[in-house]
Amino acid sequence: MPALINNYCTEPRSNTPYTYNIPVIEKVDPQNSTVIAWPHSFNPNLHIHRLLDEFSVLQNDWDEEGALAPDIDVIEKARTLVYILENHGLRIFHVAPGPNGEIMIDLRNRDKTKSVEIIYYNSSSVAVKFPESGYPEQLEFDYDLLPELLAWINQ
Repeated sequence: MPALINNYCTEPRSNTPYTYNIPVIEKVDPQNSTVIAWPHSFNPNLHIHRLLDEFSVLQNDWDEEGALAPDIDVIEKARTLVYILENHGLRIFHVAPGPNGEIMIDLRNRDKTKSVEIIYYNSSSVAVKFPESGYPEQLEFDYDLLPELLAWINQ
């Protein structure tokens, strides 16, 4: 993964402070969600958008081990979720492509003790909850599940 290795960062590239308090989202409607136009210097997810742009130009075998390039529809699904989360003032911890053409969006709590990974595949999407201790739990993801996931991660 030589093209992406230097792009991983856990902090926004600006000096703007970020609070990790996750607001409660009652219901998510991706069709009617308003996108906030953040000024470049203040967008806490600017590096996430840059990574998604880079994923859109990946070719098959991008990891030199046979990984499939993400389909543009998968990237757009991930980008829509990023916009929805931004609309509610949330910062994404990280995004990454996977070997089967999937895109993973990683959300973490303030202490980074719990996380949720939302993974978009070509024909499905899942959410994986990683608790502070115990085993991960995988769920079929849709936007109606997002408020519950965010409430869980913020408990």
